[in-house]
Amino acid sequence: MSLLQNKNFMLHWLSASLAQLGAYFTMVALPWLVLSQTNNDAFLMSIVMACFSLPHGFFILFGGALADRWSPLLVLLRSRQFGIGVMLCLAACVYLQITPIPLLCLFGLILGTLGAFGIPASQSILPSICKDEELGLANGIVMGTSQLAQIVGPLLAGWLIWLMRYLNQVDPQQYDSTSLALAFVVDAALVLVSICLLYCIKVKRVTSEPKGLFTLVSQGIQFCWLDRGIRLVLAYLILISFFMHGPLLAVLPLIAKVNLSLTEAGYGTLYAMIGVGTLMGAGVAIWLQPAPSQLGLFVLMGDLTSGVSLFLLGFINTSLVLVVICLIVMGVATGFIMIAGTTWFQRRTPSEYMGRVMSVLMFCILGLMPISGAIAGYFNKIYGNQWVVMYAGALIISCALLGLMLPKVRRMGEAPVLDEASISALPPNKQVQYELESVARNNV
Repeated sequence: MSLLQNKNFMLHWLSASLAQLGAYFTMVALPWLVLSQTNNDAFLMSIVMACFSLPHGFFILFGGALADRWSPLLVLLRSRQFGIGVMLCLAACVYLQITPIPLLCLFGLILGTLGAFGIPASQSILPSICKDEELGLANGIVMGTSQLAQIVGPLLAGWLIWLMRYLNQVDPQQYDSTSLALAFVVDAALVLVSICLLYCIKVKRVTSEPKGLFTLVSQGIQFCWLDRGIRLVLAYLILISFFMHGPLLAVLPLIAKVNLSLTEAGYGTLYAMIGVGTLMGAGVAIWLQPAPSQLGLFVLMGDLTSGVSLFLLGFINTSLVLVVICLIVMGVATGFIMIAGTTWFQRRTPSEYMGRVMSVLMFCILGLMPISGAIAGYFNKIYGNQWVVMYAGALIISCALLGLMLPKVRRMGEAPVLDEASISALPPNKQVQYELESVARNNV
């Protein structure tokens, strides 16, 4: 397999996997910390987690622009380097039990901002180190391994926190500052190793005309808008992500801690079930390799499946086995869509716009998550998690069914790169037309 002989790909693959593995230590420890010190306050937990993802709603667009202006590798290195320092400061505060909610929100904002610059940069590296015909397999390997990290990471984090609390003989109703601080330290250590691997990657830098960040972001948004297929897919992703990711983020820790009475180890295991399903879905996507003409149908069917599973989660949130089944099914649909969709975007986008298009894609998936998560946390506190997930699931089901009935939405993946109206809308004094025409020549 030529990919396994590609040194740059292997280094990026291992680096991304370690960074993802570390991130799940924080994703398990942080909400558990907030719930433990606020008497299971769903709204405060959603606020802290929203601060963690809030910068994605703005800075992720500039992260893609920086990746195009400098290089994806350089932006990724800098974001991870600063992230290590912030994570160690957070670990020190947790260990010293200096964890007021405003301070946790501040740490969340800083780490979320760094992630907003790093995510599109990481997504933009693959097309520069792999051949076009290898992108589907490369995405499947990298993202599939990241989902394997979503299985292993929460398991290790949950059991590590539980074991340290057990050894320190801390009451289960209280949180152990030592064990939670250790989870953040492990995250920082794994990111440090990933940085060392990034320094060994050799990527040819794409030279581009120096432009302001706002100009680059504006051109990236313009590119996505003028491509009718990308415009339609992104609009649909915004709608679905708003009703899925936020509510699930706000509800899952409460289901684990309150409805199922699980420990930190149990929550980590439950969180890992999403990764199990996502890994399975990624494998199916690699095996089927859906054509662009099939993308819309697969996406709609996947979202319909996720919506039904989320809806059912409201009825069976006291049964561990049924909750696990629902999470795995949602993971399968998410994994398939993630691999097939990302490959479609990368093949459709020229290298000069790769960072910005990936950042717009990530914004549509993650940008509104803090808002929807905060809203879900608020209604969760008033009505309970059962009704939150039921209504969210019902809305997703409605959107997917409506999309299946509309031919343009159902065939969103086969929309032409450019139409005459889009070409005529291009300003004559800009360079966008050249890149857009290059997409038409290289479109697979």
